[in-house]
Amino acid sequence: MFDRFNSRALQVLFYARSQVSQLGSSAVEPAHILLGVLDEGNGLGSRIVARTGGSLDDLRRDIVRRLPRRETISESDDIPFSTPCERVLQYAAEEADRLLHKAIGTEHLLLGLLREERGIAAEV
Repeated sequence: MFDRFNSRALQVLFYARSQVSQLGSSAVEPAHILLGVLDEGNGLGSRIVARTGGSLDDLRRDIVRRLPRRETISESDDIPFSTPCERVLQYAAEEADRLLHKAIGTEHLLLGLLREERGIAAEV
């Protein structure tokens, strides 16, 4: 599934997984991917978010504040993607296809997040 993801998009997923570990969630959620986009910081996805006019630090705090806090878990644990997160990844692939892009980048992840209409990422 991840063979089409470019290095920045893979980095976003790595950062999202790290957020899951720190926040103690049982699965990677769309909000974690949005945090991953912010953490990556150099891809088109984070540059688009930065152009919305708000502070990225404020956005990050808002997302983290809305996420449930649990005991941290090891990053070595197998952390699954939630069903909404799997949809976001599928939407990202569809957006790349629609734009005739071979690789899935951070911008496609952001478009996938925008298509998932429920949850914390959609709210912020």
